[in-house]
Amino acid sequence: TEKFSAESRQANEPKPDSYSETGVRREREEAPAMATPAKEEAAAGQRDELADSLSELFTNVSLMVRGELQGTNNQLSLLEKMNQRVTEEYSNHGDVASGLRVFVEQLNEKNQRFDEYTTQIDAIDQQCH
Repeated sequence: TEKFSAESRQANEPKPDSYSETGVRREREEAPAMATPAKEEAAAGQRDELADSLSELFTNVSLMVRGELQGTNNQLSLLEKMNQRVTEEYSNHGDVASGLRVFVEQLNEKNQRFDEYTTQIDAIDQQCH
């Protein structure tokens, strides 16, 4: 088992070049990529252009949504006004219908009072002919 554990320790140990002579781990140094000012400016310009494009996109989408909501709000306002107008109109029709009902009842009462006279007129008319 001692041989097995020694082998597994060796397999798990980092490569010797990642440790200093004292056994302290050191970071591997990689050569920095050669960045030229022109490349940095191009990358910054692309980021600025992308940020500007995204900002413009969000602004335009926001304006579109705001316009759609305003249009919907205007339609609902118009519908509310139309409903109020129809309510007033039907309210007036109800008043007219109630007035007509009262008028018809009064005419029926008068007609019933004249029935007696119309029978007398018919009797006189029969006598004359």
